[in-house]
Amino acid sequence: FHAQDRNPVAAAMSACSFVKAAVNEKEPLVTEASRDETREDVEIIDNALRFVNDLLRNMLDMHRAANKQLKVNMTPTDLLHDVLEPVQAMLPQRDSKFKVLVECPEGLVVMTDRLRLKQVCLNLGRNSVKFVDKGFIRLKAELVQGEVHIYIEDSGSGIPLEKRQSLFSKFQESLDSLSQGTVSPRARIVLVFCFCISQRCDGQQGIGLFLCRNLIDLMEGDIYLDQNYDSGIEGYPGTRFVVDLKREPVDPQIIEDFQSSTRSDDSEIQQIEDLASPSGAELPENLSVLFVDD
Repeated sequence: FHAQDRNPVAAAMSACSFVKAAVNEKEPLVTEASRDETREDVEIIDNALRFVNDLLRNMLDMHRAANKQLKVNMTPTDLLHDVLEPVQAMLPQRDSKFKVLVECPEGLVVMTDRLRLKQVCLNLGRNSVKFVDKGFIRLKAELVQGEVHIYIEDSGSGIPLEKRQSLFSKFQESLDSLSQGTVSPRARIVLVFCFCISQRCDGQQGIGLFLCRNLIDLMEGDIYLDQNYDSGIEGYPGTRFVVDLKREPVDPQIIEDFQSSTRSDDSEIQQIEDLASPSGAELPENLSVLFVDD
C-alpha cells in the first residue's frame, strides 16, 4: 500500500519536497542511491499529475455528456487500425509481466465516433493495467448476430460479486450524495473534484466507467460487464467489459468514399492559407485578439 494510491496530490507534494531538498544540497545527487531516490520521487510526481490531468478531462467530458453538450461525430471507422491498435500502443507494456493483445479481423468497419470509442477503450484498458499482474489484456472485436461487439478483457483479479451490480452507478451515487442541499454548480464541481482526489476515483472506483457509459449511450450502444467470463488462468478470474455498438459493419470502401466527399475544396484551402500567411501588410496598432476556451 502506497500513499499515492490514496491521495496522489499529497504524495506529489511530499515527493516534490524530497526532490527540492535533494537538489538544494551542497553537492546534489552525487551518489547513485540519491539519484535512484530522486527518480522514484519524480515518477510519483509524474503519476500524480497524469492522474489529476486525466481526472479533470474525464470530469469535463462527464459534465458535458450529462448536460447534453457533448456531441458525437459518426464516421466510418476501421476498428483494427483506427481504434484497437492505437489503444494497444498507448497502454504501458515495458517491463510488464503481461501482454497487450489485439484480435480483430481486417476490414471490420463501422459507423461510430472514432475519438470517443477510442477514449472508451483506452479508459477500460488503463483500468485493466491497474489490476493485471500476469497474463494478458486483450482488445478484441467481432460480429455477434450481425452486429459489432468490442471486448476489453484481462487476466486480473476480477471484480467482487458485491460490487458488480453498482459498477456503473457507483460514481453517480457519490455525486447525488454531494448534491444534497443547496450547492451552486461551481461549488459542486469543487466538491466532486476533492471527493475524487480523496477517493482516487478512477478505474473501478467510478468516474472512468461512469464516463464510458455516458459516451456509449451517446453513440446509442451498450456497455456491460460479462458476468460469466473467466480468463483461463488459475487464480486470476479476470474481467471482461463488452461494448455492443448495436450497429452492423459497413463496406470498407465507404471510408475512401467518405474521405473524398468530406475533403475540402483546394480553393478553400488556399484561401485559408492566404489568410494565415503574412502578406506584407502591417497590422493595426490597436488590434485586439480574444482567445476563448470553454
